[in-house]
Amino acid sequence: MTPNKIFTLVLVIFIVLLSFKPNAQIIDVSAAAKELIADTALTGSHIGICIYDPTLNEYSYKYNSDKYFIPASNTKLFTTYVSLKFLGDSLDGIRYRETKDSIYIAPTGDPTLLVDDFNNQRVYNFLKNTKKHLLFEDIESKMERLGLGWAWDDYNEDYMAERNTFPLYGNVFSIECKSAGKKRKNNELKMDPTIKNINIHFAKAVKEEETIIKRGLASNDLEIIFNDKGGDVKQKIPFCTNGVETAIELLKEKIPNLSFSYKKLMAEEIASYKSLKSQPTDSVLRKMMHESDNFFAEQLLLMSSSRKLGYMSDQIFIDSILSHELKDLPQKPKWVDGSGLSRYNLFTPESFVFLLNKMKNEFGLERLKNILPTGGTGTLKKYFQSDSSYIFAKTGTLSNHSSLCGYLITKKGKLLIFSLIANNYFSKASSVRKSFEKFLKDLRNEN
Repeated sequence: MTPNKIFTLVLVIFIVLLSFKPNAQIIDVSAAAKELIADTALTGSHIGICIYDPTLNEYSYKYNSDKYFIPASNTKLFTTYVSLKFLGDSLDGIRYRETKDSIYIAPTGDPTLLVDDFNNQRVYNFLKNTKKHLLFEDIESKMERLGLGWAWDDYNEDYMAERNTFPLYGNVFSIECKSAGKKRKNNELKMDPTIKNINIHFAKAVKEEETIIKRGLASNDLEIIFNDKGGDVKQKIPFCTNGVETAIELLKEKIPNLSFSYKKLMAEEIASYKSLKSQPTDSVLRKMMHESDNFFAEQLLLMSSSRKLGYMSDQIFIDSILSHELKDLPQKPKWVDGSGLSRYNLFTPESFVFLLNKMKNEFGLERLKNILPTGGTGTLKKYFQSDSSYIFAKTGTLSNHSSLCGYLITKKGKLLIFSLIANNYFSKASSVRKSFEKFLKDLRNEN
């Protein structure tokens, strides 16, 4: 072949390559991103954006993506990762050893026992149906009942239930008070479950407010605050666990042949105990992510700690994960709890994108689609309703802080991983979520 023919052939190949449009094209995010950043709902706020294309293995867009933000409930994505990594297909409901006359029970931190959403209560049925004596033995742990940096005055709210080794009923009880401002008698109160030997005090509201029920800061005593109009009220309030004492008292009402040992088992002592499975792990994670259930997140983090370390410690476990399984995160986060209730948590958008890509590679996107909310479901119930099954994401909300991280499938079938975080805004959280929704819809429709 002559030099001229070689040159012509090379030129033709070069032109063909230039005109060739592969399936994985680089997307244009900048216009939509500029519109999001300029949105009046986000005026004065700190914004982080990270869009990643796993097919091209490169970032499509970054804006403050390596800066630290308070992520709120997006922290639950990290809890989901460790749960999938360590808890297996099903949760350990209890661990136990059996003798001729007795069954010795060690708790595991399983948050599903006697929770209404789970009809199949294998642990309860096992304990209820045995004719042997039941001896409950608590386990050694290194944790506090409330997380680091939680707002102490939220202790009365149902989204901040206490953590412990043996949760029951989600560590929350429902209290209904009828005609509180009229007769004000204790027998007008209904509790589910019923906690015995608590004091109930009625007090008139200083201002014209609705009837409210407050629990003692360190006890299960109740104060009913009412106005002259009276009226009915029903609240869900976390009960004071007193370690596992409240749970044991409640369980004794249902299972009389139960007694309690004050000796705490060490990790090596329960290594030989059998495991009784309770619920499929993915079904528990789905409830946690769809409802953004803080209590489930905290307990699953502690259960993961128990599986990896042999004991429950949120802080030691998190340090271990960041030093080993997640040592390659782009920026090391300040990670302090499982739920995101703490404002001490600090993560970057890039770290969330890294984690989501790692989860996709390790556990498969189809499995994650079944766990995460999509448009019109869970915490995305009011959003992306026309784009259901094209977005799978976790929301995060604290006052003045919102985040949204997950997977987006574009109109052309391209998979994108995204993280959007806005901190310190003054507008309504719903307005910020609408801004996020518009940005991601534009991203989906234009690519």
